[in-house]
Amino acid sequence: MSQLETDEVRKRYEGRKTQVVKNLYSWLNPEVWQSIHERQRVMLRLFAQRGVMNFENTRVVEVECGTGGNLLEFLRLGFQPPNLIGIELLEDRVSIANKVLPVGIVRAGDATVIDIAKASQDIVFQLRLFVAIRRRLSGTLGE
Repeated sequence: MSQLETDEVRKRYEGRKTQVVKNLYSWLNPEVWQSIHERQRVMLRLFAQRGVMNFENTRVVEVECGTGGNLLEFLRLGFQPPNLIGIELLEDRVSIANKVLPVGIVRAGDATVIDIAKASQDIVFQLRLFVAIRRRLSGTLGE
């Protein structure tokens, strides 16, 4: 991704701060709980189908990890902190994530250029960007 594209993504995310419906991702919102539980069921079913039953040595990188909520879920499932990497473009989100996650998990920067060795991860997890694109296409977020 070019610097121009990266700047455009950053601009869109910054703009969302004033456009996103208040409490859209709040755990006090029943729809949020329902979507989290559904995602967990699907992920656990997928892991079981692939024979992954022990997460201690499974390596995960999350692209656009936001404030670290998904990484916290991975920790609750038994993934180990040294095997988790979160990448986040926006510094304010990195700051929040670093307050709730073990030190060293979240890295600030552009996921297209960050230094992670090829084939070094078992799982590449990406969620929020696709949610934002879907909402934008459906017209629920505006620009």
